[in-house]
Amino acid sequence: MRKAIIVLILFICSAIFCFADSGANSFKPNFLQNGSVDSLKYIDFLNRRAMLMYETNVDSTFYYTTKARKISERIDYAKGKADALNNLGIFFDIKGNLRMALRYYNAGYIAYQELKDSANAVQATMNIAMVYGQMDKNERSIQYYNKALNLGKKLSQDSILSLVIYN
Repeated sequence: MRKAIIVLILFICSAIFCFADSGANSFKPNFLQNGSVDSLKYIDFLNRRAMLMYETNVDSTFYYTTKARKISERIDYAKGKADALNNLGIFFDIKGNLRMALRYYNAGYIAYQELKDSANAVQATMNIAMVYGQMDKNERSIQYYNKALNLGKKLSQDSILSLVIYN
């Protein structure tokens, strides 16, 4: 009888954990709930989701980023591609592959420059500086932090400069 109760409790607990929803997987943006999908908004959603997931599940960051990147390339959406490149930099940075992180952060920086997206260009420059710092290339790191500061000073009403100063 005691074994049966323990098995029943284990079964109930496993059922609770299997069907529990943290909200992350059931979230659907408004543009998906009514059945229509605007591709640009969907790509932005995927990239944003990838960015939000990096602290809790970096593999999900990779999944959403590659999905956003494929669609962006198919429909030639430059901002979607730039955000995906930056997210890939984040993925490889967290995974410890600093050379790949630099590659993608730099590609993202170039894409943001082409889009004239100064705030994200500053962020990408700061990310590059942080990676060089992790690689113990301090002079190069300081060079990129200074570049990020100089780019950030040109921004108006943007909080990215405070993040650069903090880092």
